[in-house]
Amino acid sequence: MKVAVAGPFTLAPFRAFLDNPADLTIPKGMGGTPVVNLVNELLSQGHQVTVITLDPQVSAPQTYRGSRLTIHVGPLRPRARYRMADAYRQERAYVTWAASKADADLIHAHWTYEYALGALQSKLPTLITAHDAPLNVFKYAAGPYYAIRLLMASRVAHRASRMTAVSPYVADHFRRYLRYRGDMRIIPNGLMSDSFTPNITARFTRPIVYVSVPNGWGGWKNTSTLLKAFAIVRQEIPEARLRLYGKATAQGEITERWAAQHSLGQGVDFMGNRTHTQLLHELRENCDVLVHPSLEESFSMTIIEAMACGLPTIGGSSSGGVPWVLDQGMTGALTDVRSASTLADTMLYLAQSDEVRLTYAQRGHDKALNQYNNEYITRTYVDEYEHMLGVNR
Repeated sequence: MKVAVAGPFTLAPFRAFLDNPADLTIPKGMGGTPVVNLVNELLSQGHQVTVITLDPQVSAPQTYRGSRLTIHVGPLRPRARYRMADAYRQERAYVTWAASKADADLIHAHWTYEYALGALQSKLPTLITAHDAPLNVFKYAAGPYYAIRLLMASRVAHRASRMTAVSPYVADHFRRYLRYRGDMRIIPNGLMSDSFTPNITARFTRPIVYVSVPNGWGGWKNTSTLLKAFAIVRQEIPEARLRLYGKATAQGEITERWAAQHSLGQGVDFMGNRTHTQLLHELRENCDVLVHPSLEESFSMTIIEAMACGLPTIGGSSSGGVPWVLDQGMTGALTDVRSASTLADTMLYLAQSDEVRLTYAQRGHDKALNQYNNEYITRTYVDEYEHMLGVNR
């Protein structure tokens, strides 16, 4: 099958391939996003793939061709205000143009913004995957940028006839608030095979090490509540540690500065960004419990990666798609992440029982392996493609 995949990619890891176009095959080491994982697995399963993406470092359209992978890269205007002024009109036009040049049976667009609108303007059969809940994102991050994004998503919902969503929470959001009336299938994000720890054992450390990957500050990230909760935990377990990874968590950045201002930095390691491979290693080898305090999540790659690594997980009982990912508390602990004291109680509950942590770790790992395995997820998408095209097996 010939599939065009439109969505955001990190272009930098392509460089080795771009320097040697004849060797362009499977793009290894491109990162851990769901779209990248899908492309890798489509190629592994023998399909021909055309990637359509945008990059602020590109000033004119570029095309790179390999044996089964073609990459079309268009300009992404570097300043958001320019893109906002015309609702990404130039970027949408490029996606449409690239789709017309693609030798593809269909186009699969990810996120419900410029890539989806550009794909819908093409003549190819179009599948759109919704990765977030635009109205709720706007509520937590109100401003002109997210207002424009919300309007774009609303247009997609009215124009699209076939969509998938990464969780029932996202599907319900599009039907209830954006009035989507077409076909909608739930297909979660997938994990590559190297994300999984082969065997789950009771390898918990002393003192206990909690980990969180907020990847930002403010809004729905809710890291401040986690820091308050951890201070309560340390009253009971003074030697406990909390490691923070991702954007805004390095030493000297806003998370550490806020913690210092509120005397909440004791026992906290501000680790900053790591590569995807490094982060998975840290989760496997140096951490005991993942705490995900986010107030709103459509799915959460961080949670399923922790599950795949064999880490017991704590998530929000009202945090969007998190309860579904954690099987309503069967494969991870659910709690009120808005309350520092309640979150601390849950953190202490897991700290005080190796058996509880191991049970969550095993259940989470089994679910990730059975339901979030990228090979299975990609075959599910291929089934959807064949249904769209009327292919009979």
